Amino acid sequence: MLGLQDPYILCPCKNCRNLTRLGVDEVKGHMIMHGIDPTYTRWIWHGEKEHPNINLDEFHKYQDCEGDRLEEMAQAAGENFHDNPSMFEDLLRDAREPLYPSCTKCTKLSTILKLYNLKAAHGWTDRSFTALLEIMKDILPDNNVLPNRTYDAKKCPKQDINTTDSGYYVCRYMREIIDHKCTVIPVNYFRDSPTSYDIHSIDELQEEWLQYIDSE
Repeated sequence: MLGLQDPYILCPCKNCRNLTRLGVDEVKGHMIMHGIDPTYTRWIWHGEKEHPNINLDEFHKYQDCEGDRLEEMAQAAGENFHDNPSMFEDLLRDAREPLYPSCTKCTKLSTILKLYNLKAAHGWTDRSFTALLEIMKDILPDNNVLPNRTYDAKKCPKQDINTTDSGYYVCRYMREIIDHKCTVIPVNYFRDSPTSYDIHSIDELQEEWLQYIDSE
């Protein structure tokens, strides 16, 4: 269980919905006062083993089809996910995993996203970017999860869509996540039928989308 190693754990109450890390006693109080998030049926963030077979259509809720370029990448991402079902879990895990155990400001994914945006914006070479990653990883506290190579950053989380720099980190966000909370994906976005998805994931990734906008 996470609480045995870390004094702060994700709170699964209806208000926090696994987006806030609190002390164990405070989490207990929240669960009594607010109840447990009904969409949290597999306690994967509290020690329960993840099931290898996930609904691949859930990944589509993270697509941002803003513009032709991102729409093409979204199509490519959808195709890649059908071949690699674990990618969705990797994306969501990296979106929630702190950069290091006591970090409350950055996740693994948000940090890589911001750094990679700088790389793309300023034309850094892979070699110079790797040097930066190595220095940052050495400066950060022990047990940080920052990749120390450009290749690892590109592959995190395990995908490379049309060899496009940076964009594939945000191609999972749909316009509905930015504009309003929609629970059904329009059929024209993807080949498959529309699929529903839970609201707590939208809230979580909407926050990361805002971080992406701020880093532009």
